[in-house]
Amino acid sequence: MSVTEIKDRPGYFLVVVYDRVHEPGARPRKTQRIVRGQRAAEKVERDLLRDRDRGSLAARAQTLADFADRYLASRRAEVSASTLDGYRRIVDRYVKPYIGHLRLEAVDRTAVAGFYSDVLEHGSRRRGIPIEPATVESIHRV
Repeated sequence: MSVTEIKDRPGYFLVVVYDRVHEPGARPRKTQRIVRGQRAAEKVERDLLRDRDRGSLAARAQTLADFADRYLASRRAEVSASTLDGYRRIVDRYVKPYIGHLRLEAVDRTAVAGFYSDVLEHGSRRRGIPIEPATVESIHRV
């Protein structure tokens, strides 16, 4: 946990918070932010520490692909096997290749709108052909 001024960038501060939960023998995961202004950096540090203490800091580092896998596993009891297979196909074919690498905190309206635009124009990354708007609606429902 620290807030330090960046030597090459006066007025900018590096905030580092280490997660308490990590696998034995592994280095603890750290979250870093670069912030302009010391007061803003101190606020970011407080927020990150609060999130860490609530257990949500580790979740922030999670990718959309990881979240989608956990989400689909949690739906097993709620939907039929064929519906779940359809959801998994949509996630594997469209969501993961385009935006699965994004951290959850980076998934916002702009990222989703860009994803829909890309997938409408290019289709699945495997086939490379455009898809119909109805397919985008199916993706959105998942």
